[in-house]
Amino acid sequence: MIVFYQIVTKPLTAKNLPDETCPVCGQKGGVQVTLYMRYISALLPVFGLGSRTGVHCSLCSHEIKNPDAPLFTKQQYSPTIATAIKDIKETYKRTLWQQLYPFSMCWLFLLLIIVAFIFGQGAKQRMATTRELLAHPQPGDIYKSSWSDTESSQSRSLLVKFNRVSGDTMFVVLSKASITNSYSAKEWETLSSDNSAFDSKEYKISYPRFLETKDFFAFDPASSSPYKITYKGAPVAKGVGGSVDFDVVERKK
Repeated sequence: MIVFYQIVTKPLTAKNLPDETCPVCGQKGGVQVTLYMRYISALLPVFGLGSRTGVHCSLCSHEIKNPDAPLFTKQQYSPTIATAIKDIKETYKRTLWQQLYPFSMCWLFLLLIIVAFIFGQGAKQRMATTRELLAHPQPGDIYKSSWSDTESSQSRSLLVKFNRVSGDTMFVVLSKASITNSYSAKEWETLSSDNSAFDSKEYKISYPRFLETKDFFAFDPASSSPYKITYKGAPVAKGVGGSVDFDVVERKK
């Protein structure tokens, strides 16, 4: 990966020294002290390098003090120039934007880290809540789930509502409407959780297996399983890995 960058020296303010004589052309009125802001730029400002001063003569273009010269470079100036350099550094007040601008990319990175942390914490909280609700299911819980149709051998996404439990059997009903398999919150919002939105047909699901695996295994006399159960589906996220931006389990209070 190649990163192109440059060190930018940007002028902030300047001060003329009308009584100072240029050491090259010998004229007065052309010596000027300029305060610069320096920063590293890679398309956008990345990191500030503090401020520098430069001195030049506008009449003959002689550069008395180069702002890009190494800091350890020793240069001799007249007392007037030395005082002007000190004064412009101490008296100039940078605006808030000028203080933040050289570090704009750093602020952007910091903002992205904060946003990622907030969303990460939200995802962790959703996963923890999902694990808790799946570990202690209650009648009335509604799961955003995938469901396999034996007849068509196709999987679809729909709402599965836990109606009641009897012994080792939990009875569930499916929403009448379904969507294609999706992790989009907006698509799931198209499915209603009202009672009228569910079919009346109940499916018998192994309650112990649901508590153990968080999957829907329907009782099936024709199944080759010794437990006579067939896999039917599962909540779209069980809270044990990955993350989704919506609640997987809806528990009505």
